[in-house]
Amino acid sequence: MKNFYWGRRELSKKICRLKHNTLNYQICSLRTFLALLFAFHMMLFSSPVLAQSPKAEAAASLGNTIRTVIVGQKVPADFWTLQHTIYENGETRIATLEEFRGKVLVLDFWSVACGNCIFHQKAISYFKEKYPEVLEVMMVNPLKTKDSIHQIIAFEDKFRQEYFAEGFRSIILDKELSGLFEVRAFPTYVWITPGGMLQTITFWNFLNKDAAMPFHKN
Repeated sequence: MKNFYWGRRELSKKICRLKHNTLNYQICSLRTFLALLFAFHMMLFSSPVLAQSPKAEAAASLGNTIRTVIVGQKVPADFWTLQHTIYENGETRIATLEEFRGKVLVLDFWSVACGNCIFHQKAISYFKEKYPEVLEVMMVNPLKTKDSIHQIIAFEDKFRQEYFAEGFRSIILDKELSGLFEVRAFPTYVWITPGGMLQTITFWNFLNKDAAMPFHKN
């Protein structure tokens, strides 16, 4: 019996020492973590190695700026000079939007899987024929649609006779314009005034034939 009590007493001492050591280890770990956190904080805000120079910050800003235009704002100056890949009647070419400056410009964002995109082409053609001197419509197929050139050609072949009798033309592989106007759905119609201001954005309701075209003055 004496040996039993002696053994239990020794076991209790060992458990106490173990708990004490574990607690000390936890306290030590916490102190180490706080010290490292403080050192990192000091290094981050005071070290000349990690601090960016004003020139580097400016370069990063210019390179990574995501530009957007909202209704009532003018498009950026390089909007008219930015080069785009344009598919027209079976061929591709590189061109800018400069030739449309001074007119009402409608950017028609579309995808081959969008039913309303093709359905509204008759309404678009109506306004193009009614205001041939002041209105230009440029279709834009964003890169994010993942439409291939073969799908676009097939789209043209399928709908040319009924909807594109005057010819089919579209910017393809677009990233800049869809980002500039934050296009998230199709169709999206972006209306830009002759003075280069974003006047309005319409969606499935392009315009009905009884409506007066925005910006046009009789």
